[in-house]
Amino acid sequence: MFRTIVPILLISVIPVSASAVPVTLEFEAVMQSGAPQSPVNGTIVWEASSATAPILGLTSINMTIDGHVYAASEIDFYNFAGNPPNSPPTSTIYGILNGLTAVAGTNDFYLRWRRDTNTPVNFYYTSSNYGEDSFWYNRFNSFSVTASVVPIPAAAPLFLSGLAGIGLFARRRTKRAA
Repeated sequence: MFRTIVPILLISVIPVSASAVPVTLEFEAVMQSGAPQSPVNGTIVWEASSATAPILGLTSINMTIDGHVYAASEIDFYNFAGNPPNSPPTSTIYGILNGLTAVAGTNDFYLRWRRDTNTPVNFYYTSSNYGEDSFWYNRFNSFSVTASVVPIPAAAPLFLSGLAGIGLFARRRTKRAA
């Protein structure tokens, strides 16, 4: 009996890589002269299979621009696969208060980077406090993309040691019976 149960239990606890891990982007962008806020700092978290993989879903944002505190429900993303074939894969996260095509004169932003190298391409924002044509472009002081390691559940080592104990107990029992 134990010869069939133990292998099944062991197979069920073999670590399997997670399909999605939390990925964190942290940046500081210095805006052009006259911008209402410079620098702009932000932290955005999403789910992906790795730090260089396309975004699967946005999790959180910690960013304030010109007095507007963004919520996760106010941002969206777009993954560009690299078409034509020689162009690099990029990802874009943007504010959706007024949509990606209607950024001017709103409290929206646009952040794009190369996924294969995790290097920034551009960031800009507009402010409803400064009229329709208020775009502020930037240079980056810092830009980092990191994937978190998903830890083994705390109960896994305890469970494995329990399985080892059951195996030793079964082995001793079969030796006594022989």
